[in-house]
Amino acid sequence: MAILRTFFAVPVVPPPALAGVLDDLRGLGRSLKVVEFGQLHLTLRFVGATDEAVMPQLRAALQKAVAGLTPGTLDLSGLGAFPSPAKATIIWGGVRPGPAADTLATLAQRLEAGVTELGFAPENRPFHPHLTLARVRNRPPKAWSDFYSRRHEVNLGQIPMTAVQLIVSELGSAGPEYSVAATALLG
Repeated sequence: MAILRTFFAVPVVPPPALAGVLDDLRGLGRSLKVVEFGQLHLTLRFVGATDEAVMPQLRAALQKAVAGLTPGTLDLSGLGAFPSPAKATIIWGGVRPGPAADTLATLAQRLEAGVTELGFAPENRPFHPHLTLARVRNRPPKAWSDFYSRRHEVNLGQIPMTAVQLIVSELGSAGPEYSVAATALLG
């Protein structure tokens, strides 16, 4: 059996405001690897190395996680960076608190319980809903600091949260390639 790299995520089609910010980030230079529109997602739980034989149980955990939860609309707002804006390695967009954000947190908790029941190690940090927008190569571009200070409270628009996907990620020289292994609809 093959070993797959997997995670659970909410798919994201970028609203115009988010698309504009992504384009603006691309303009900051080649030291940023901006996420392509088709690869945007809100990760709920990174699973990691997964034996292909366990995929049916992960699909079942996904179905169990969405049971009884209703679709909603997530408000994306604000920019941030891990580990900090000054030492950015990942630039992200935030999720504004609200009913859909609460559903997102519930999904993350349920998926965490589901994967740990299957023997995967528990997540060692609390769930922080965010949308990865760019990865920093080496160090942030000089223009990042000014960009962040002017736009860190930017409204990124709204996205529907109607489904959760189990995604297989294959790492390649051009970056990760994602394929959907399962989709579960909310509601």
